[in-house]
Amino acid sequence: MVARLVTAVRREPLRSLRLFFLVMFLLSTLPSLVRVVTSHLSTTAIATSTAVIVCMVVLRIVEVRRGRPVSYLTDAAELIGLFLVYAQIRDIDVVAPIMFPAVMFRAATRTLPRLLPFVVGLVAVWITADATVPGINPDPGVILSLPFMGMAIFGMQHMLLKLQEHQREQNALLGEVLNRLPFPVVVTGTDGGVVLANPAAAALTGAERLDDALRTAGADEITLTRPDGSDARVRVEPVPIEQGTVYALLDVTAQREYEAHLHHTAFHDTLTGLPNRALLWQRFAEAGESYAVLLVDLDGFKHVNDTLGHAAGDDLLIRVADRLRHTCGPEATVARLGGDEFVVLTTADPAPMAAAIRASFELPFRTGAGLIHAGGTVGWAVHEPGRCADEVLALADQAMYQGKARIGVRAGSR
Repeated sequence: MVARLVTAVRREPLRSLRLFFLVMFLLSTLPSLVRVVTSHLSTTAIATSTAVIVCMVVLRIVEVRRGRPVSYLTDAAELIGLFLVYAQIRDIDVVAPIMFPAVMFRAATRTLPRLLPFVVGLVAVWITADATVPGINPDPGVILSLPFMGMAIFGMQHMLLKLQEHQREQNALLGEVLNRLPFPVVVTGTDGGVVLANPAAAALTGAERLDDALRTAGADEITLTRPDGSDARVRVEPVPIEQGTVYALLDVTAQREYEAHLHHTAFHDTLTGLPNRALLWQRFAEAGESYAVLLVDLDGFKHVNDTLGHAAGDDLLIRVADRLRHTCGPEATVARLGGDEFVVLTTADPAPMAAAIRASFELPFRTGAGLIHAGGTVGWAVHEPGRCADEVLALADQAMYQGKARIGVRAGSR
């Protein structure tokens, strides 16, 4: 609450000054109004004085809401009303709390050509009442201080206007600099809300999304949603300032995508997208002590390459990889060792999985060269204490070649 109030005063100091004097005017006229109502004056005098004071309060509120002063005729009517109050009450101690806040409010809301006639009018009210109304106890010091107080407040208003103009010039210069910057820059206030964003930031994402993202940002990089709905990975560099924070944003989406591509390429087979030997050995290390390895080798793959071409052979390998992934399920790791050899690492019972793989090869593979019937031989081995991954893989390889020998198939190579 206090932070918002301070921010509002900083953004609109002149309006804040006017509101301050309006509140001061209201608080000062209240005791005078009470003294008038509780005085021993006639009913007509009390009603007239009360109406004048209430009208002055209402006019001040109207001026603040409209943002512009009332007319000269209204000023003249107020001065006449003050003369009537002074003439009926005949006590400067009751009228002064109305005159001084009125002058201060005028000085904070008017130009000098509007302030001086009002101050002169107040002095004239005092002089006229003192000269024409008997029984008034004058206080020259109170009245003569009105012009000095009015000029002091006007000087304060003038200084605030100059400061605002200087601030606008600085903001315009800052805005021009930010608009020319090729990278996104966002400025937030003390409450965390976005107060300024250059075109590069606006093009990256909308102001509301920036506001929400920066309020909740707790890392060096955040994910923003572009206007087209795509995600952008953005590096955030905050620079604290007195009135908030300046954020320099760097779109690193392409860099992160390239890094992800390099990482994927390092650990996956470029043709099938399956994990390669490097990633397979990482999965071995993560599997612990209870796992099985199934080695799958295509039957007659060399014949496919020789008769239909290497493009058809590559297409067949891609279809085989897809079918193995589907058959073995997401819990198993299906990798390609190279050529037409595939490895399945699983913690499940390998026998039913081997049977499911053999059954899957009974259906032809739909490739660009047409339907291709390709068989597959499966050999498997279970890890036991004391065996390393290479030994388990070697046992699976032996089992696979024994299976080929049993059915009289010669292992093909690419």
